[in-house]
Amino acid sequence: MNRTFIFAFILLTTLSIVNAIPLQKNSTVFLPCPIKPAPDLLSVTIKPDPPVAGKSESFTISGKLHKDINVLTVLAIVFGDASLPPKPLQLPFISLVCGIEGKPKCPIKAGTSFTVTADSVSVPSHLTSPYTIGVAIGIPTGNPKSPFDAFGCTFAIVGKPKATGLSPNSYPIDDLFNNTFVEYPNAFQ
Repeated sequence: MNRTFIFAFILLTTLSIVNAIPLQKNSTVFLPCPIKPAPDLLSVTIKPDPPVAGKSESFTISGKLHKDINVLTVLAIVFGDASLPPKPLQLPFISLVCGIEGKPKCPIKAGTSFTVTADSVSVPSHLTSPYTIGVAIGIPTGNPKSPFDAFGCTFAIVGKPKATGLSPNSYPIDDLFNNTFVEYPNAFQ
């Protein structure tokens, strides 16, 4: 009789533990950038999801912008910490959006759907929790106070934002981009 109860107890405990383990990890959710005036929303998928510290990440970015994309337009991907104002975790990934091998032809007219990929984007070796990923398409301005004019943008807070009081509706993603380009002034070269 005792063996039956012990077996039943072990079986129920095992089933409870297995049931508590999630079947799949939460995917990273990219949100509209809370910038005024609001840039167009970009759609982003990443692999692997979530990013792995110290490894490479693949980004697929698509959208339809209200401004033309030309030979001066760049894709910027930045990783930042959760401090206010946010600080970059490493040198940003910068690439032309069109007109080079593996990218669409330039120009891409306003209102035209497009897709670009960024393979082998370095993920910082030390990721804080939470951290942010900013993805923007725009033009470098040369202005040290506002070095990047983003006309397409999205961002994600990866980790538990409630622990730090971060709000996706008020996160200063524009500060993250500007602080990144101020800290790394040669990023566009």
